[in-house]
Amino acid sequence: MSVKIVQYAQRQTKKGAEGTFYKGNRVECQYMSTLENFYGNLIKKEDLRQSISGLRQVLRESGELKESGALSGEHAMDRLYGMLEKDGGIDLLLDVLSDEDPKTRKNAALLIGELSEAMTEADRKVCIQKLYDCYGSELTRFVLSSYLIGLEHLTRSAELPEEMRMMLSSRLESIDAMGEIPVQERKHILSERKALSKLLHMEDTKTTVTFRMPGDNFDVLLTTDPADRELLFAQVKKETEAARSLPFGVLVSGRARDRVQSIGLYEYMMYRITPDKAMPFRSGQLKDALNRSDFGRFIDDCFGVDAKLAFRIFLHAPYEDRKRAAVIKKLEGEIEFYGSGRLQARKSDVDLHLHFYLQKNGNMGLFLRPLAQKDLRFAYRSRELDTSMAPRKAVKMVTLLASELSVGARVIDPFAGTGTLLIEREKAKPTEEMYALDTFGEAVTIGREAALAAGVRILYVHRDAASFTDDKPFTEIISELPDLFHKEADEKGQFFRELGEVTERLLSSGGVAFFLTSEGNALKSMIRQRSSLTFDREIPFDKTRTIYILHKK
Repeated sequence: MSVKIVQYAQRQTKKGAEGTFYKGNRVECQYMSTLENFYGNLIKKEDLRQSISGLRQVLRESGELKESGALSGEHAMDRLYGMLEKDGGIDLLLDVLSDEDPKTRKNAALLIGELSEAMTEADRKVCIQKLYDCYGSELTRFVLSSYLIGLEHLTRSAELPEEMRMMLSSRLESIDAMGEIPVQERKHILSERKALSKLLHMEDTKTTVTFRMPGDNFDVLLTTDPADRELLFAQVKKETEAARSLPFGVLVSGRARDRVQSIGLYEYMMYRITPDKAMPFRSGQLKDALNRSDFGRFIDDCFGVDAKLAFRIFLHAPYEDRKRAAVIKKLEGEIEFYGSGRLQARKSDVDLHLHFYLQKNGNMGLFLRPLAQKDLRFAYRSRELDTSMAPRKAVKMVTLLASELSVGARVIDPFAGTGTLLIEREKAKPTEEMYALDTFGEAVTIGREAALAAGVRILYVHRDAASFTDDKPFTEIISELPDLFHKEADEKGQFFRELGEVTERLLSSGGVAFFLTSEGNALKSMIRQRSSLTFDREIPFDKTRTIYILHKK
């Protein structure tokens, strides 16, 4: 129960306010008692703003507890509607829509919508007409969206009359046709537009879209973890000089896009939208800035002039959660306003990710990621397992080891899984022969499919490393070792004793082993216990793991 409701209930108790006794748990009794106290003030028309707001909060919180199973009795919504029917009907609440206080009218409109599920069909129709009439006569702009939100709740179980729909559609069109909007009115007009769009089910008109690659006039951003940025930048520079490193990735000229597209180190490739120099991207007037940028050209060229797209915003800025949510909401409203029904904000099932990066001067960089764009870098992975090595990690490992790897090596991975590391190893430098060992049969099956799709010859063996033998030694062992975090100390010790024996037995004299693991101390202890193995060096990989290089004498 919220602090606000508890404090109110305590004050009413001290005043000696009377209420009905309810059977049930203590929290349930408190909610129903508080509901009656707020309702009593509504009947007496006392503290109307606080009472209406309090009733909404009781309904919201008790509804959440009801869904979780914490409350088992009568729903507060049904209880409130029952009290209204007993004392004169829904008109008691509709009368509040004439109150002189705009915030009271706003909360009353929202409360009427939130009571929709409990209403009779006749009351629902009366409320629809009343909220529609109030919307048409309301003079305070920030209240308008509340009537529309209330109507949207009511029309989930009742039809919106066609005449109303036509008038509301006309209002939506007039908002979309607006030019410059005064800053002080912009927030409320965008809220009204959002509510109109939802009420008229404009958000249900998403269509299947196709994506076409844009021209080379759009620069691309290759995103990656900050720790890998310089490694990615070095790989990009091998392909083109038309690139620069940014805090969140590497920006590459659109003319060089085809040359960097196959690099395996980046996470996503996104397209940069360039603003007009005189109007940078900011959350306050984004619609106007988009109009003067190449955003519209990108949408039309890549998706078609008639496409309706769903988008989701990602804001990269050092904001606390509440401010982040508020800024994203503002950005969504501006973009929907710009799109005039073509662009709809959603949390899932979207066509486009919009990434906004806050800059030091307060402006924002905008980059688009079309989800329909195919990424063919790892097309060989038609299936995968939860334990499979991520291909970008495999690329990173072989990239870090580039100076250590030899052409024509005979290679084995004793914990290969689906063989992603070996496939990327072959891409880096051709080998003579590669073996992949694993004890999980499905991993071996998937690995064989992946190797065939990648055009890489790997001999997969369904066997553990301890029992595997071969007539010819290997010049290289490369492997991501299993995660032993949850293993007991004796189990870890046994694993590394067996790994030491396997390494000595399979590796040729002068051969090299590359092990990626977070168990550095245990690995070094293993090397010290094996007279034929020597430790060379280690290469940091990520926050918890390191690549260890060892040789056999």
